[in-house]
Amino acid sequence: MEMNENLRQQVKKQMEGLANDWLFSKMAHPGDNLCTIYKVQPGDVLANVAANYKVPYQFLMRINNIKAIKVCRPGKR
Repeated sequence: MEMNENLRQQVKKQMEGLANDWLFSKMAHPGDNLCTIYKVQPGDVLANVAANYKVPYQFLMRINNIKAIKVCRPGKR
């Protein structure tokens, strides 16, 4: 679909907002069967948690603002 630059920028801004709200946030929206909240268990390794949910561990790091892969504290959601 062709659109002028102004409209393209408006659409991009709206899509970024949706992505930040749905895809890159910690929130699990009611009725959303693609997202869930996981409670970290003792001994959990982020890479294993990610593999169980079939997502890259880097994705979990981004949405949870985790700076180092070894930071996986039990009890955190």
